[in-house]
Amino acid sequence: MHRRDTDSLSDDERLAWLRLIRSEGVGPRTFRGLVERYGGAAGALAALPRLHREAGRALHVCTKSEAEAELEAAAKLGINFVAVTEGAYPAPLAATADAPPLIALRGNPSVLDRPMTAIVGSRNASALGLRFAERLAADLGEAGFTIVSGLARGIDARAHGASLSSGTVAVLAGDMHASIQTRTVRSWRRSSMAALPSARCLSPGSHAVEIFLGATASFQASHMGSSSSKRPGPPDH
Repeated sequence: MHRRDTDSLSDDERLAWLRLIRSEGVGPRTFRGLVERYGGAAGALAALPRLHREAGRALHVCTKSEAEAELEAAAKLGINFVAVTEGAYPAPLAATADAPPLIALRGNPSVLDRPMTAIVGSRNASALGLRFAERLAADLGEAGFTIVSGLARGIDARAHGASLSSGTVAVLAGDMHASIQTRTVRSWRRSSMAALPSARCLSPGSHAVEIFLGATASFQASHMGSSSSKRPGPPDH
C-alpha cells in the first residue's frame, strides 16, 4: 500500500479512505491490513460492521455524511487530503511503518520535495537556545534544507519562523480545526515574527506548508527529518 505514483485517488476513493481512517478502532496499521484484505477502502468499510459484531464490539464507522462534511470544511480552509500512495505525499513519511494513510496539507507542497531536517526542542528554552535555533534554521534554509517542526512554542516555533522564507513544514498531530486555533498560533499572530497560519505565509507563492495528521495518527516531526534536538515531552498544541 506504500507504493507511490502520480495517479490521484478518485473523489469516491478519497472519501472512502477518509471514512475508514476516521472509523473508531482503525489506525494506520489496521487501515493497511483492511485495505489489503478487502481490496480497497470501500470493501473494508462494508466489512467493518460484520467484523465488529464478530468481535463483540460496538464501534462507530464514520458515515459518508461525516466524511463529506470534513472534506468540505477542509476545502474552506484551503486544506487538501493526500493519500500515502500519491506522489504529493512526503516520501520520507511514506517510508515509515506507521505512515498515516491520509494527511491534510495546506500551503506550498513544493517545499516537501527538498531535503528536510527537523528542529524540535524545549518549549521553555533559554534566550540563547532560541537564538541558536533561529540561526541554525536560517543557515540550514540557506543551504537548501526544508525545516520541519511541530510548531510548539519555544524552539519549534522559533526555528519555524526563521525558515518561512526559505522553506518550512509545520507538523500538527491534532485535529486541523483545533490546531489552527491553538495557543501557539494565536501567540504567533501577536508576535513581531511572521504569523502562521496567515494568507500571506500560506499563499501559493510562499515557502511554508502545514501538515495536519488528525487525532487518528501519531507522529513526530523527526519522522520526516533528522532531529536536531530532543523534546522532553509532547508538543504543547
